[in-house]
Amino acid sequence: MFIFSLVIGIVSQIFTQAFVGYREQKRLQSNIESAQFAINTIAKELRTASVVSAGGGNLSSIEFFDYSQSTCFLYSFSGNQLTEQKKSENSVSDCDGLYGGATTVLIDGINVDGHFNITKSVLNTTIGRVTIFISLGETDKPQTRLQTSVSLRDYEVSGVQ
Repeated sequence: MFIFSLVIGIVSQIFTQAFVGYREQKRLQSNIESAQFAINTIAKELRTASVVSAGGGNLSSIEFFDYSQSTCFLYSFSGNQLTEQKKSENSVSDCDGLYGGATTVLIDGINVDGHFNITKSVLNTTIGRVTIFISLGETDKPQTRLQTSVSLRDYEVSGVQ
């Protein structure tokens, strides 16, 4: 009877640990999928945009005007979240950082962090580029890192507006 109880206890412990591990992996996979969707959405919007934010490295937010949607966007990493704010405007000069509308949370998970590295377009010299970095995961485990770079088709600088 004692041996049978011991075997049942061990088997139930193994089953419980496997189930906890499965749930953790499923949650991490869901966070990675959300991060991939967010990074692809931002990259798509940036391709037809003029960046309003000042250039530089490791910025926690980026503001830009997307000509294809006539919309100002503000994406920010803050408090373990990636958030989006947007407003319809007529031109890049109307993006003033005052959004006042609802904030959409794109990624909300354990230790979500990231930044934007911006190289603004300079006429006849440089085609602008934005690199987006996202890392997520638990503190005591290795972080999952995603990164993409987008070359801007900066219509304001090129005079194509």
